[in-house]
Amino acid sequence: MASAKVGTALVGQPMESPESLGFGGRANAADEAEAVVVWPSRSRMFTIVTKLKLAKPLDAELLRRIEQEFFVRAKEHNQGFLGAQVVRVSETECISISFFATQEALDDVSSKIAGPWFAENVRPYLGGPVERSVGEVVARFGT
Repeated sequence: MASAKVGTALVGQPMESPESLGFGGRANAADEAEAVVVWPSRSRMFTIVTKLKLAKPLDAELLRRIEQEFFVRAKEHNQGFLGAQVVRVSETECISISFFATQEALDDVSSKIAGPWFAENVRPYLGGPVERSVGEVVARFGT
């Protein structure tokens, strides 16, 4: 599997201020207390967002196996794998979001753990092409 690359617009470029990108101030003090903006982050983080078209709905057994097999195997293989979330968009679509401490951890887990595991265990659920985006997290909102 080829190495995934972070969006070139962000790599090695100084980060712009949140205000210049349209992330301005808070409406009131209550909003300030509820929202935390980290910009720029003191530590880098990378993510893979995968959009999956499904031929059949995700079931509890597959979600259990993702947690107990894939997650455990990925974390044991590389501590730079920080975690993942699966979002059910509809019965025929889901999104997987995986987080990594480094680009190297992303590349390592993607090629050695995620690729083979998902080919064997998730491919039977697919009903269309998979869309995959890789990038650096540039802001975090909330807790």
